[in-house]
Amino acid sequence: MNPDSLNSFESVYSHQEHLLVSLTGTRQLLCLGTPTRPLNTPFDEAVLAAHLIYQRANSKEVVLCLSGGLDSECMLTTFIAANIPFKVCILDFENNLNAHDTNTAKEICRRHQIIPEIKTIDIIDFYESPRFLEYAKASSCSSPQVVVHCYLADQINGVPVFGGDFFYFHNELVYFNKPPNSIQLPHYKDFAIDRFLRRHGRFGVGHFLNYTSELIHSFLQYTRAARSHTYDNSSITTRYDFKQAIYRDGGFQFAQYPERTFKQTGFEKVKDVFAEKNKDGWAYEKLYRYPLEQLYGKTEKVFLVLKKDNHFMAKLLKEMADVK
Repeated sequence: MNPDSLNSFESVYSHQEHLLVSLTGTRQLLCLGTPTRPLNTPFDEAVLAAHLIYQRANSKEVVLCLSGGLDSECMLTTFIAANIPFKVCILDFENNLNAHDTNTAKEICRRHQIIPEIKTIDIIDFYESPRFLEYAKASSCSSPQVVVHCYLADQINGVPVFGGDFFYFHNELVYFNKPPNSIQLPHYKDFAIDRFLRRHGRFGVGHFLNYTSELIHSFLQYTRAARSHTYDNSSITTRYDFKQAIYRDGGFQFAQYPERTFKQTGFEKVKDVFAEKNKDGWAYEKLYRYPLEQLYGKTEKVFLVLKKDNHFMAKLLKEMADVK
């Protein structure tokens, strides 16, 4: 096979399209652009990224899709500091099934004197209707939670922006199902929002914290994100503690919301409903996650490389495909 003929990379919406992703079987290749200038602090790089998104929006409204999580709050405070126009949208599940998450998001908005747009969905009906598989197919998404994010992006008039996460190293103390000193990277499923928007001819940002290569590298240079040996102390015993420490290192502003400590994805109560309906604690996974993983693949290994020329990356793809 001529490596120049391979065209298996997908471009993730980012500045100068510096992020590329490819999935071969269960192996994912993530290509990351190199910085083009000296790095500022993560917060300052995030402010610059917000301005770049606003410029690229080309007069369309920038809409921050807000949850009650720490990543979302830091995205919001970044856009406030950038002093550019934006709106906020929050997705409520009927019957308060994500109120433990969205109540915090609404409190964050009140704190900053922002009136968010509230959209509502009957989340149980969504999963049980054909719409769920339609959105999964439209985004090649193997995560039932991210499918809902694609639905939200589709409801936005303007440019939807989601917080995402930063790259970081970790040990078992911080992230219990990973080996020591491994790097936490987004998986193929996490880029479903980008795929959905691109297939519909729209611009949006599924990973604000990965929008520029400088922002990604800044977290690794200026914070403990790249120093996993420093995590093992009595003050950092959970992933939430760890993320707070990283954001403080990076210069971000955020408040303390005790209920956020126990939030994982915001879908906890949704899973409880399906567990009760089916008398099976794993019903949500069996009904929605596992079938999508069969259809669209599941990342088990991620290989990270700094972006080079297309010929080099095509050869990497071929090597991955040849590995048994």
